[in-house]
Amino acid sequence: MNARWHEAADWLQRLDQNEVSDEELQAWFDWRAQSADNERAFEEMQDLYLALREAPAEEKQALRRIGQAPRNRYARLTWGLAASLLMAFVAGVIWWRGSANPPVYSTQRGEHRVISLPDGSRLVLGADSSIALSYSDARRALNLSRGEAYFEVKKDAVRPFIVQAGAVQIAALGTAFDVKYAREHVTVAVAEGAVQLSEGKTPNLKLVAGEKSDIAILSPESSPPPVVKQVNPETISSWQQGQLQFNGEPLGMVVESVNRYAHRQIVKVEPEVAAMAYTGTVQRERADEWIDNLPQIFSVKEVDLPDGNVVLVKRSD
Repeated sequence: MNARWHEAADWLQRLDQNEVSDEELQAWFDWRAQSADNERAFEEMQDLYLALREAPAEEKQALRRIGQAPRNRYARLTWGLAASLLMAFVAGVIWWRGSANPPVYSTQRGEHRVISLPDGSRLVLGADSSIALSYSDARRALNLSRGEAYFEVKKDAVRPFIVQAGAVQIAALGTAFDVKYAREHVTVAVAEGAVQLSEGKTPNLKLVAGEKSDIAILSPESSPPPVVKQVNPETISSWQQGQLQFNGEPLGMVVESVNRYAHRQIVKVEPEVAAMAYTGTVQRERADEWIDNLPQIFSVKEVDLPDGNVVLVKRSD
């Protein structure tokens, strides 16, 4: 076993304790972020651990005898090859399990849905949203393809909880956080614990309770790096009670959230209008009224389309 696997095994053991400090969690995040080899070694070690844990007692005993037997250089090479083959086999089984048709949960416009996950975690799926589950023995993977979801994660150090939203990956152990996936942005806000974000050229970013960040996913090369903002943890899940709260957010992003509750849709927003900042609360049941009142709030004009939807442009005063 090489040094990297030794480190991965040590981290696996440390994270499997009942209490993991924020400092230790950050150190693990940092170690994984140092290289793709570290991340791969940790996942391989998880796979091996799970395979050995599920192996029959006689196979465990045989492996124990091999590990305790005196070994020359040839024996060490043979044992290393056997371990590598075992890891490759386990990884193949896990890939096969994960590639099966995963369950998909979706909601309609204006609908919320509470979902109990197989590991004891819980998620609330927002309006007009969709998420797919792909659980395996090695990880709990979820893919949010659109909309918003709030996660309450049950701790399991052996199986990390990973949410994918577009190109953004969010990793958590035991925590509560919200992910909103719009066409051009992914917004993550943490109510409890901590999460680790990663996306393309964006460096790994840690968020703790009371922090949120917005990541541009359409053109990350030309976008500024994500900024961490402070947020009241109690307001992160307020949309579940029908209150969509915004604090200085671009109007284009606000419109995408409100559209998931409104019957009358804003289908296009002029770029100059989309960049305007909005602070306020939109009541879920009054989303259409909020859209109608936008010309009284901003210097904008609504252009009505034949299908009843709206285009938002800047007003020439």
